[in-house]
Amino acid sequence: MKQKHDPKLLSKGMGILIFATLIAPLSAAADCMQPEAVIGLGSLQNVDLVPGQPYIAICSESTISLWHINGTIVSIRPCERTSSFGGLAVSPHGSMAAVCDHCGDVTFLRIPELSVVAEIAQRYHSWTYPSPGDRIPYRPLCWSPEGGQVAMGWCDCRAYIFNLTERSCVKILPGMSNISYIAPWVTSVEWSRDGTRILLSHYNTTVYDPTTGKTIFVLEGGIHASFSPSASLVAAVYPGWVGIHDGLNGSLLVSKKVNGTGLAWSPDGAYLAVGTEDGRFLVLDLLGRVVLNKSAGGGSATSLSWEGSLLACGSSDQKVRLWRVDVGTGFWADVATLAGWGAGVTSLSWFPGQGLILAAYNREGVLRIFGLDGSSKLLIDPGLGGDVIQGAVSPDGMMIAAKVQAWCLHDPYEFFCGREGYTQIPSLEGCLLVWDSRYATLARVLDEPYVHAFQWNPVRPSLIALGGLGGVKILDVSDPSGIFLVTIPTGGDWVGCLAWSPDGNLLALGLGSRVEVWDPWRPVLVGAVDTWRYPYAVAWSPDGSMLASLTGYEISFDKGDRDLPAQLEGIPFLSKLQVWSVARTGEGLVVMIPGGFAFAPREGDMSLAGCLAWSPDSTHLAVGTGTGYIDYCPVSEEPSHLEYLGFPSGPGVMVWSVDGHQELVAGPCLDGLARWASCVSWSGDGSRIVGGSNDGTIRVWRAGLGGSLGEGLEPTCMVMAIVLGVLIGDSQSTAER
Repeated sequence: MKQKHDPKLLSKGMGILIFATLIAPLSAAADCMQPEAVIGLGSLQNVDLVPGQPYIAICSESTISLWHINGTIVSIRPCERTSSFGGLAVSPHGSMAAVCDHCGDVTFLRIPELSVVAEIAQRYHSWTYPSPGDRIPYRPLCWSPEGGQVAMGWCDCRAYIFNLTERSCVKILPGMSNISYIAPWVTSVEWSRDGTRILLSHYNTTVYDPTTGKTIFVLEGGIHASFSPSASLVAAVYPGWVGIHDGLNGSLLVSKKVNGTGLAWSPDGAYLAVGTEDGRFLVLDLLGRVVLNKSAGGGSATSLSWEGSLLACGSSDQKVRLWRVDVGTGFWADVATLAGWGAGVTSLSWFPGQGLILAAYNREGVLRIFGLDGSSKLLIDPGLGGDVIQGAVSPDGMMIAAKVQAWCLHDPYEFFCGREGYTQIPSLEGCLLVWDSRYATLARVLDEPYVHAFQWNPVRPSLIALGGLGGVKILDVSDPSGIFLVTIPTGGDWVGCLAWSPDGNLLALGLGSRVEVWDPWRPVLVGAVDTWRYPYAVAWSPDGSMLASLTGYEISFDKGDRDLPAQLEGIPFLSKLQVWSVARTGEGLVVMIPGGFAFAPREGDMSLAGCLAWSPDSTHLAVGTGTGYIDYCPVSEEPSHLEYLGFPSGPGVMVWSVDGHQELVAGPCLDGLARWASCVSWSGDGSRIVGGSNDGTIRVWRAGLGGSLGEGLEPTCMVMAIVLGVLIGDSQSTAER
């Protein structure tokens, strides 16, 4: 059966953006500048209803927020560390929340104001290496029944138990030590209500005596688990099924075939809620019978919480939903749907002259349009269930193009096309979609699975260049025939990035270990230079006199692949920013004269075409920086190798000015990120810089109206201007539980 996909064009919702910077290499760090505004709440981690109070606490990578169940926000606490938040748990009496970050530090916050009560700094070694747009694995937390201790599941298969009074780690539960061949992070940790047992799940679930640390029983293959309120039962999620076990010896009592993603017991222990991969909720009785089967509203359940008659769910679609449930009568009513989170900003593009920003969200698979005040103007959901790798607005603002990588499409799908009804999309691994931005209607679907980068022509706004495996194709999207105007073959080389010259007559291509400049209308290669491998991004200065490239290497590459100062040897991931002066000869060739260069910590796997940007007056360059190893934390507080060399150790945006000799001079640091800066963009009037991060937020810096960056990039008094979208259900309730 063919599936229909609704773009879900919404006037409410929330997007996410984050911006960051790093500092000039081999020099003292420049002043760091805080953003003027932050848009979005970050990538959603987990939710927890507050016992005895009408609140829900929500953890994302960037913020801890407390909401009233009627959909209003009560308080918010941004992440002020160099490592993002990893998880949250509310105390049994509802007076505090424990929060951990990805360095293993635990902070205790008072509810409802979210003020700090205590901190326990452990600084454990941590490792996580997500791809661009991926959510970092949740770090589970659980309070002991009396509220004096907190257990934290870590990425080494262990659980660490902290005593709040002593403010120290008092016990370590070992977990499994024989699974080094798979990701070892703990997926759930939970105390029984009587305090006599504690469970720990990763690729098995082990139940321990928390006093002695001895194993009571093991549930082989249980990847998530939860005690019933009486502790007489344990529910566990297995690949393809859910089991209910005896809480004393682990014997299997009931099983149900379902692809579960989360568990929550009803307060009386008579029912078990199971979130599923296909976005549904099943409520099972103790015999395994389905007594309720409801849609979760979109996305698989990543976190569940059940208190009184309220059931809460955080979903992979970056929304939190609240329902009021009475299983006995079958009653199920929407209370609120909370929005404002997002997963992985991969590109940013400005609408010309409108102060609007188009943001692409990778793993969430959507595009959002924001105003500079953070207001959400439009959400475009391609409905393909894939990753949005890049989005771009045409120079006249009339069209929006997006590269969508849909990994699981094998049969023909149907795509909702606005006023035009449904249009069939052929079987594909990836495609380029083009919308008419005036009506948010789908205009073109290009079956181009191997396109890696694209860019609109700045002079002829209906032309778009597509680069990928084997070369470049140029298409006029207004031509219904779909015939490519130009094809530029590059043999077996992969075109990793491309850029039109400002006059629209030349194309710069980033290939294996070189940058080539083509006259696409002949088509003829008119210039080329060798670079480090690989070119991540190329960009022409707006006046057309210079070309910049961002290239990189990994430490495993042969030393012949780059020219690296001795001081920088040993840094695992590094990128080189190079500027060339560009001159055109009478024969139509391009001469590229090397200018200044600089270095930035940035990893190839994290690099996207939008991570390099010129200011509109061609005087400054900005580069988003960071690596995938964002969670490696030194146990000691000694400065890192990067800090000794003048680099900030965290992710951010490095800014350079370009002088009259094309030399690079380090500028201010735009920071505040917990994860790498995936993309950066300058507003058309030069007054703002926006940056997107893999933590799902967007940050906005003021760059100085009409002035130079040296005069601008003004620090502001803004403290965290987050604009939220809240979708209230038809059945609203503000009554306390």
